[in-house]
Amino acid sequence: MIITKSMNRFGEIVKHVRSPEYNYDLNTVNGTFHRWGRNLEDDPSFSKFGPELLDVEITTKCSGGCPYCYKSNTADGENMSFESFRKVIENIDTNRVLTQVAFGLGKRGDENPDLWKMCELLRDRGVMPNGTIADGTPETWDKISELFGACAVSAHTHWKNWLEILTTNVYELSLRGMAQVNCHFVLCEETYDDLMSLFHAKKADPRLEGLYAIVLLGMKRCGRAKAGGFTRLSDEKFREVVDTALSLGIGIGFDSCSASKFLKAVKDHPDYQKFCEMAEPCESMLFSQYVNVKGMAYPCSFMEDAGIPGFDVVNCKSFIDGFWNDEISAREWRKNLLNRGRECPEYDI
Repeated sequence: MIITKSMNRFGEIVKHVRSPEYNYDLNTVNGTFHRWGRNLEDDPSFSKFGPELLDVEITTKCSGGCPYCYKSNTADGENMSFESFRKVIENIDTNRVLTQVAFGLGKRGDENPDLWKMCELLRDRGVMPNGTIADGTPETWDKISELFGACAVSAHTHWKNWLEILTTNVYELSLRGMAQVNCHFVLCEETYDDLMSLFHAKKADPRLEGLYAIVLLGMKRCGRAKAGGFTRLSDEKFREVVDTALSLGIGIGFDSCSASKFLKAVKDHPDYQKFCEMAEPCESMLFSQYVNVKGMAYPCSFMEDAGIPGFDVVNCKSFIDGFWNDEISAREWRKNLLNRGRECPEYDI
């Protein structure tokens, strides 16, 4: 494998990874990413050199109290130490193919005081940090806009004045120059009407002009959501959501769990082929990896309680050889996921 960097005609740095079966180009300024295999038409099934994307839970402290929290987090959680985080990054990114790290944060974003130091470590390695908050402060907005490549603001519709809280956070981050501020919205039957309200607010409120996209997250029955009270959004209403957003010209996105559902919803759209190129189905342990606050690796953040054994990333001798490529549970997960067409084997999204 060969890794190089070059400057394009716009003065932007492009990272190139080259090998016989796995290649990518990453524009480190605008995030444009292209991956291919033996040739430009070949799509590799996974990266044997390690994950491109890493989801690291650096805290379980959160005062949000969300009834659908898949982690059941509370204000009395714990933080990952900086030293453990450094070991996670160094052990996973031995081949330097990692492109970005998504932080698992709390409501404000600053629950782990080492967050900003972690960001600086990543940037020194050429890796872009990003994350999601729900209701920040002027201090966190300042630091996020300085150190993150992108940030999402969660919409929690059970909060009083949820739309105003969301709008304020989007506006404050945009005001500080963040080019990509998204909204994360947990989608189910119970939040459908609130999503329509958000769509209309996006068109009417100038403070949401900087909202890049509304990213819809499929409800998973794990954590506190196991208690019930939430219903999977019907396929018919899901299509209505997609049709409404497209007709209003509102940018939308989906978690990779929902990619197949999205493609089914737009199968008759004239831009279907374009959507196929943009939609990335589940990539857990193909191109991405999740590590929890204790430094244990699982396929994704929703799979900790699914009976899959975790792998100790902090204290391992070799993540790539000892787990990513050779661990039996990792190979079985990957084989099962690919056999299912990269549709989630655990949850009905």
